[in-house]
Formats: sequence, structure tokens, C-alpha cells
Amino acid sequence: MKRFLINRAKVKKRLTRKPILRKLNVYREILIISDQDKSMLKTTITAIFPNAKIYFLSQRKEKEESAKNANFTFHASDLNLTGKVKNDKLNSLLDNRFDLVVDLSGNLPLNNFIIGKLNHTFMVGTEESGKGLWYDLIIKNTKSDQEFFENIKAQINLLSQNGTK
Repeated sequence: MKRFLINRAKVKKRLTRKPILRKLNVYREILIISDQDKSMLKTTITAIFPNAKIYFLSQRKEKEESAKNANFTFHASDLNLTGKVKNDKLNSLLDNRFDLVVDLSGNLPLNNFIIGKLNHTFMVGTEESGKGLWYDLIIKNTKSDQEFFENIKAQINLLSQNGTK
């Protein structure tokens, strides 16, 4: 039953929300979603978005969360049989409203299910991920994550020059 609910996650939110693009120094809450821990990128991201609080979300292989760090992780066992999130730490993350979500994760049903539950105003991802309908801005995949974030910086600077928030 749980697998069925995860696999039927749809792109409904993308069609009903209006993306809000801001200048780099106006972003306050940023979430980075990936398949592995990407917390080593914190200094790079902080240099680009100086006033933002940065959160990291990644999938874990173990059923139980063993890491004591401040990063967020998820596993299929964090969902009950009806697809409701039962992990309190993950629930607190899903209750936040993010100004920017950067998706570096693969196109897996569990990733898509968690992304579908996020509350955000702008989402960026790669063109190779296969989730183009989810994103407000699609960036070409690069050799390194630092280069990817530099591309995000350049695109947001270009797009926000017209005086938007």
C-alpha cells in the first residue's frame, strides 16, 4: 500500500502555485535535496545567498536515522501505510515554507513523493533529472556542484534584474 501511494505522487502543486523569483540577498530559507549528503556545499551556497538559512535533505539507506547532525534525511520507513510522514524531524522540515528549493536528486518515486509535499515558492533543478515539470528554472547539469550553484546565481541575477522582489 505504501509503495502504491509513493508511486502515484503527481505534479499537482506545480500547476497551482505561482513561482516567486527574488534577488539573491532576499532569500531566507533554502532547501537542497540530493541523493547523498551535500552539506560540504554550505560555504559555497552561503556565499551566493548571504542572508539565507540553508537546509539539506537526502535519502538514507538505513531504516533508522543514526546521524546526529542537523541535516534532514528520509527513508521509506518514515511513512506509514497511508503515506503520511511519521518522522517528527522530517515533519518539521515539511512544515517550513522555502523561498528556494534546489533539487539535485534522482528521479525516484520516494524523492518525488517528498518533493510533492514541500511548501516552496521557487524550485531549481537539472535538465537531466527528468522532472522538468516540477521546476521553475532548469539549469544544465555541470561537472561540479559548485559550478552548478554558480550557474544558478548567474541565472537568478539575470532574471531578477527587472526589479522583482
